[in-house]
Amino acid sequence: SRDEQDLLKFRNFGKKSLAELVEVIEDKNLQDNVELIGVVEPQKINHYYSTSDIFIFSSQSETQGMVLLEAMANKCPVVAVRSSGTDDVIENGHNGFKTKPDIDEWSKKVLTLMKDKDKLKVMSENAYEYAEKFSINNMAKKALDVYYDLLNDDNIL
Repeated sequence: SRDEQDLLKFRNFGKKSLAELVEVIEDKNLQDNVELIGVVEPQKINHYYSTSDIFIFSSQSETQGMVLLEAMANKCPVVAVRSSGTDDVIENGHNGFKTKPDIDEWSKKVLTLMKDKDKLKVMSENAYEYAEKFSINNMAKKALDVYYDLLNDDNIL
């Protein structure tokens, strides 16, 4: 969490088999470093993002990038495996990192942000600024601009 600088804690709130995750955690003796949260109610998700420093994402099936934007809106740069959803949202090296599906490359990018607090801070701000473009207020303004342009276009009617 952001308040505990020296503590590395991973949170998993996905849908992967709980028994499988528990087995890996116990085999690696990671009980103090991994918190299995499970499925989170939508109104509580921002709490988890806002108390995290980095959003690490290994899914290759996320096609819309919504979770990435949610994380970025809470100043979490993303380290993700390259896929169609991540390609659309992550500006590599600016608001996060995209990697090949290679655990070593992916892990190195996570460690880069963990070790370089200045880079983490800059990328956190960049992530927030990027996500802000997709805020409800900005998207509503863009929609209104389109409507106004159409209403004022003499060639439409």
